[in-house]
Amino acid sequence: MRLLGGQTRRLHQALQQGQDHGAGRVLGLLEGLPVVPERPMRLAQLLFLPLEGAVGAAQGLPSFPRAAIPATTALVARHLPALAAEVEAAAPWHGLADHAVVAGLGARLWPAAGQALRDGPPDGWTAPGLTPETVLPALKLASALWRRAVPLWQASLAVNPSEAVLRTTLASLAAEGPAPLAAGMAFLLRNAARPGLVASLATRLAPELAAMAEAALAARLAAEVACLAECDHAAAMAATAARLAVLLAEPEADAPAARQALVARLRREAAQACHGHYATALAARLLAPATRAAAAPPADDATVAMLEATARDLCGLEAAGRELGQQAEFERRREEALRRLARLAGNPAGLSRIELARLAEILAGPEAGLALLV
Repeated sequence: MRLLGGQTRRLHQALQQGQDHGAGRVLGLLEGLPVVPERPMRLAQLLFLPLEGAVGAAQGLPSFPRAAIPATTALVARHLPALAAEVEAAAPWHGLADHAVVAGLGARLWPAAGQALRDGPPDGWTAPGLTPETVLPALKLASALWRRAVPLWQASLAVNPSEAVLRTTLASLAAEGPAPLAAGMAFLLRNAARPGLVASLATRLAPELAAMAEAALAARLAAEVACLAECDHAAAMAATAARLAVLLAEPEADAPAARQALVARLRREAAQACHGHYATALAARLLAPATRAAAAPPADDATVAMLEATARDLCGLEAAGRELGQQAEFERRREEALRRLARLAGNPAGLSRIELARLAEILAGPEAGLALLV
């Protein structure tokens, strides 16, 4: 039996919420099952990963025809047979989400492919989607991006890439020509943690890219904020909000006014979404279960552990959400929760005073926990 990576993650999440020994046994069995990657790292997928901004690109951007990928992949494999075979052998067990494997194989494959096709294809070679007139420009674009793909990929993965790293990456693409710069910019606008800075740096190098850069940036930021609506749990929303805090960092002083207004609006929307989820989860997943547990016979260890885990998730969401805004609203909700816990601690029953103090400490720090014990 094999499971897709996403199926395994969803099963893990569901079972970890279970409280019986059966769930633990099933989790143990899952650990031993082979996982099929959702996006297998076949040669074509790995080879064209740095060309994501060019394959099927929007009108106005340099484009590499999707239909030409199989023939171009075969051409690269003909030049690099051993490396192509190594990548294909890894495909059943690794996917494009395995960043360390992608980086290791890509660091060897991409520059070698770029050098192999630097002078163009063999005489008479063509591919679907390419006419004799477009063969050379398309392969020149691919070759240039492959030669610069290693720093491009590294910049796209950095949690908070510095301005120096992004400037150097874009400058190296600009040295290859306008088309590689535009395609590399499109790749980073889709994937980098600081797309606003990418847009600013790219348009300083090539002002004619400004309109395309701003449109792609706006689409990326709106899509990322929309992801908050898909988060069902506080921990997932906290992780998304932490990423958004970097993505929606205050624009540079010389950024276009439209971008500054867009970022401000999206920060407000993201902060409101985080606070709304925090308020709902605080009431439904922490305070209500804690109140029920306090009114019942002494709670078992599993119940207390579940409440503490929920409090930790909510604390993480509050911290991430505050980075986006709504600080006063988060503070007010947290203080209301602490007063509720204090009332329960005034007449401890199913939950001891120490257990309630621990919840307060997780939510708001040691002083909040100590206040319930004195």
